[in-house]
Amino acid sequence: MGHDVFHNLGGGNNGVHCNTNNEVIRLDIQNNNLTGTIPTEIYVLSNIESIDLNANFLQGSIPKKIGEELVYLKELRLANNQLNGTLPGTLQFLTDLSIVSLNGNSLQGAVSGLIKSAPAIDKLKHIDLSSNNFTGTIPDIFVFQSPLEKLFLNNNQFNGTIPQSLYSSPSLQIIDLSNNQLTGTIAQQISGFTDVRRLLFDHNRLTGIIPTQIIEMRDLEHFSLSHNNLSGSIFIYKQW
Repeated sequence: MGHDVFHNLGGGNNGVHCNTNNEVIRLDIQNNNLTGTIPTEIYVLSNIESIDLNANFLQGSIPKKIGEELVYLKELRLANNQLNGTLPGTLQFLTDLSIVSLNGNSLQGAVSGLIKSAPAIDKLKHIDLSSNNFTGTIPDIFVFQSPLEKLFLNNNQFNGTIPQSLYSSPSLQIIDLSNNQLTGTIAQQISGFTDVRRLLFDHNRLTGIIPTQIIEMRDLEHFSLSHNNLSGSIFIYKQW
């Protein structure tokens, strides 16, 4: 298959989608048999808003040119491939980005290349970096004052503490930090997760007392702290 992606669009809804000016704004070739590296042909699509290459056999690293050339990109879906290497720092230039799905690859290193400053997260609603080999700490600016609704960082090798800014993210609904090497305590500010439905901190190295403020999380449906070093009393979750 290699780089010749435009000649293997598959069936169904897969393919190239254009606007009224015949400019490509969406490339959807998920769940095919694409091999090789991410094709250089993508860079000529200067008006593209959505790239979905999920569930293929793509290898190599994520090119830094994605962040340099595709400045209107809103959705980047490269999940369940065979990508490796680190996240290019140029991703921070994609200020319209709202969805990032890179889960199920072999990506490594720190995640600060995705977002280094507040403007880069103004529109992010969905981040899935799960099931990779990412290391280092979760940046404290990672979800600061963003509209982020879903955050999946599970099944990596993140260490350090849970960033304080996480607790003050008003839009979060799903948070999965399970299966990492996170340490420290769970802050009492956890009650700030007013809209969270799923909260998964299991299989880490967390210590301290389980905060009773959890009972103030009215919308919580699934909560897991198993396989940590936590202590405290067992309490009954209040039904609202």
